[in-house]
Amino acid sequence: MKRLLGNKAFLIQGGKILAVLALLGLPLAFSFAKPKKDPKAEAAPAPVAEPALPPGAPPILLSEAPPPPVEKKAKKKKKGKGEATERANYLTNHEGRKLTHHKFEIPPDIKHAVDFWKLVYSKYDRRHEVFHDTKNLRVIYSVLDFSDIYDSAGLTPAARRALRKERIQGEKDRIRAMLLKLHQGDYTPAQLDAEERRLYDLFQSDPDPLKFLAATEDGRIRSQTGIQDKFTAGLQASGQYLEEIEDIFSSHGVPVEITRLVFVESMFNMKARSKVGASGIWQFMPSTGRLYVNIDSIADERNDPIMASHAAAKLLRANYEALGNWPLAINAYNSGRGTMQRAMSVLGTDDIATIILNYSGGVYGFASRNFYPCFLAALELSNQYPKHFGKLKIKPALKYEYYYPKSPQFFGQLTTAAGANWDEIVHLNPHFSEAVLSDARKIPAGYHLRVPKGSQTRFAQAEAAILNGDLSPTAIAQTEAERARSEFAPGSSSDSGPAESDLISPANALER
Repeated sequence: MKRLLGNKAFLIQGGKILAVLALLGLPLAFSFAKPKKDPKAEAAPAPVAEPALPPGAPPILLSEAPPPPVEKKAKKKKKGKGEATERANYLTNHEGRKLTHHKFEIPPDIKHAVDFWKLVYSKYDRRHEVFHDTKNLRVIYSVLDFSDIYDSAGLTPAARRALRKERIQGEKDRIRAMLLKLHQGDYTPAQLDAEERRLYDLFQSDPDPLKFLAATEDGRIRSQTGIQDKFTAGLQASGQYLEEIEDIFSSHGVPVEITRLVFVESMFNMKARSKVGASGIWQFMPSTGRLYVNIDSIADERNDPIMASHAAAKLLRANYEALGNWPLAINAYNSGRGTMQRAMSVLGTDDIATIILNYSGGVYGFASRNFYPCFLAALELSNQYPKHFGKLKIKPALKYEYYYPKSPQFFGQLTTAAGANWDEIVHLNPHFSEAVLSDARKIPAGYHLRVPKGSQTRFAQAEAAILNGDLSPTAIAQTEAERARSEFAPGSSSDSGPAESDLISPANALER
């Protein structure tokens, strides 16, 4: 039976905010603990109806956006394999390169989750909060627009956060109250207002007499901040390293498609830090990071996009060899290899969709269940970014080479003596500690330093001048002046640095 998507948008005046209430009229598979399905069974795609705009509503206030239309030149999916995610790759150039590939399919049973994250990544930005059910991502209750908070010049950042938090809780309480009213059953459908009737109709395919009450349980009503602005910034920044990361992954026998997992982890934010201690574009925790890279007073190589990409590829390859397929290897990057092995043992399957829909326990919660759908969403959106984000200016690949000091050297002195731009060298070496950047510690002899392409000779001459005592007091003073002016100076803040909320990776934001 075909599934029809009916969207209705309602504007509610509440103070100075606009709430867009969106409910999806889709049959509910309300519990993740559903009977095991044949993973090869083909599901018919749901026809999509374009929602109508309320009179005078700005475009951003549309109700839940339908899945993007299928490209005319899209490859036909093979029967029973789900929807293919690779139709075209506009982000990197694969021509003439020897790369490892894998064709990732969207399993029909989790397509609704992939569509949800495509919506979060490509339509709603940080000014919007999407309210949904955690066990069925087809159910989107409403979307709040906080533009009035961010446009108010009189509010401090702390005041904005507090007001946003208050409104989010108020919306959750409002949704819960409607569900409880429907659970009580003292009404006929004709007695319900428009929004209550939409809720009532949405749940009619669920035979559970306690379905409305179950939907109010702790953790079921959740809000997700939009990430469209971060995804856009990540796409623009990706050009600096992505092709090199693809080469790194291929060298370890890991499909280049999995490089797009970096958007889920950090959106290519070089300063990404999570509240639990993960760091860098691949969000390694210290314990895991130390298995692959150096973390000490000189450098935290989790923050080196090249070193960390080698580490991520090694970890993913090890996951694959232990678990047997790439979807499980990707999910294990978030939840751990042992968790996926337990899930396979409990359910007797290695099918990723079956595990996502039916396994729970330990650390395998909302974030872990949605990690693989997030990857599939990021893969399609990044490879086909012009369709979803329009024309973007992608930064060009960084051009650099390596210099290895023959003796311990102060970062600032060496950079200044070589006549290099301090900001540029810091940008090429984001792994160095504050102690190194402030010249409190020296770069060890033989340790790699990335320098602009064609400048190795200048750095060698600069090191020789320093060793011979030829560095003038003027050059030393210039080092201090450049460091003080730099946007990368320890303890500095600049418009180009990350906002407070940017320091939390999207992957960890899933646990909100």
